[in-house]
Amino acid sequence: MKKQFLISISLICSVVAVAQKNVVKLHLESLPFKALNFGFERAIKDKVSVGFNLGYLTPREIPDFIYSPTQSESYVERAQLKNNISGTTFVPEIRLYPGLKGAPKFFYLGVYGKFNKYNLELSETFTYNFSDEEFNNLDQNADYYEYVNEQEKSIVATTELDFGLRQLGLGLQLGVQFPLGNRVSLDWGIAGLGFNAFNLKGEYKVIDVPVDYSRFAEEAEASFNADIKDIPFIGDAVANLENEGGSIKASLPFASAGFRTYLSLGVRF
Repeated sequence: MKKQFLISISLICSVVAVAQKNVVKLHLESLPFKALNFGFERAIKDKVSVGFNLGYLTPREIPDFIYSPTQSESYVERAQLKNNISGTTFVPEIRLYPGLKGAPKFFYLGVYGKFNKYNLELSETFTYNFSDEEFNNLDQNADYYEYVNEQEKSIVATTELDFGLRQLGLGLQLGVQFPLGNRVSLDWGIAGLGFNAFNLKGEYKVIDVPVDYSRFAEEAEASFNADIKDIPFIGDAVANLENEGGSIKASLPFASAGFRTYLSLGVRF
């Protein structure tokens, strides 16, 4: 009986020792931004671990410092202008823990990748000037017509922009994972530096007002590029807009350096 008891204790200790190689995490820095970000890490060698983070960005308005839609009285002003962003993130990582405690404890140097996708819905108002042919063909019984400035042959119209933004990134991360008792840990990503490549694709259209997109595409491209010059990380990148008949297709590739920091609470098992 004593021998069986000692064997049982030994097995339990072995299981606990193995179990300490896994950590499930909740990223605390994401919560104020209404985002859910979970991580998993497993030690595969004494000083090496692999892991990943999965995140979901719940729909919310884009911060003003990134994008603030232009608004003025228009035909569609009765409907709230769109200013939404949502998305998903996937960040795989491999870490080296050089200290005596090994993985997954204390200081580490990591290499991470980023595979993120965001959905953006934007809209803003602008003044559209009809050509003589367009103006003569307007339906005077249509709802929008009372908003037409007949003297200037123009209307304050509203555009909708529905975009998908894909991000691919690679970087280095310095961090430290503090044990808090036997089961809990605090993971602080002190500083991460990387490179990110983005590809923005989407559709650009005018709501409920008939426009000649073949004529409007060039004007819209110039206006859109002027608007994005002040957006952080995009700068002098140039968007390409192409007429698709009932809308305009837009594409904008750009790249930037990236900084990464985080704070997560983990449970080891």
